Amino acid sequence: MKDWKGKNLIFIGGGIAMPPIRCAIWYALENRADYGNITIVYGARTVGDLVFVDELDQWAQKERTSVIQCVDPGGETPEWKHEIGLIPHVIERSNIPAENSVALVVGPPIMIRFTLPVLDKMGMAKKDIYTSLENRMKCGIGKCGRCNCGPVYVCKEGPIFSFEQLSQLPSDY
Repeated sequence: MKDWKGKNLIFIGGGIAMPPIRCAIWYALENRADYGNITIVYGARTVGDLVFVDELDQWAQKERTSVIQCVDPGGETPEWKHEIGLIPHVIERSNIPAENSVALVVGPPIMIRFTLPVLDKMGMAKKDIYTSLENRMKCGIGKCGRCNCGPVYVCKEGPIFSFEQLSQLPSDY
């Protein structure tokens, strides 16, 4: 986060990814003067699957902060007033500025796989797009070898990687 000072921040969370990404969001909000605009995109399968909804509403009230909530098609309720669609599609429609931005993407592997190219297409530098491969980790100390992605052990060299780093690994992330 120290390297991101002066940048716009884009936090993208899917499903139960909000707990781990929430720490970074709160840090950015508590150190608001250090960052540009903050955009939070959070989606889940259904309205009932969304977590920390009260905090999402609080964050939306903060200076230079926007929150985009979405649910998968069919997951909405009659009262739902936010976006309907898969996260990559919602991001494409949202016209989030990519200039001078850093993105952190955490969520289900399928969401990550389809969201990273959308951010790249928006014009973000691959070095400024980060994600977690934590789901690959097993033992956490590099002994079992189950988390390897080519020559990289996710538990020892990650679990956070830039899209630039991922582009140099076998495509099974």
